[in-house]
Amino acid sequence: MIAMAIPLTYGYDAVRAILLGTRTLLPLHLEQAILVGFMGVMVALGLWAFGLVERRCRRLGTISMH
Repeated sequence: MIAMAIPLTYGYDAVRAILLGTRTLLPLHLEQAILVGFMGVMVALGLWAFGLVERRCRRLGTISMH
């Protein structure tokens, strides 16, 4: 169950299925949709975290140190 929470599981499983023709844990289109969903969430989280760090650096005046 822990492996199902890690996006790499779906990526490796999909690649293995495409290259070797094996069966996947979930239907291939569902694994691809999960990967796209993870990508969207991680990009949004990354932008949010970058914004927090940038605002903090601007407030402290340390933006030129990084």
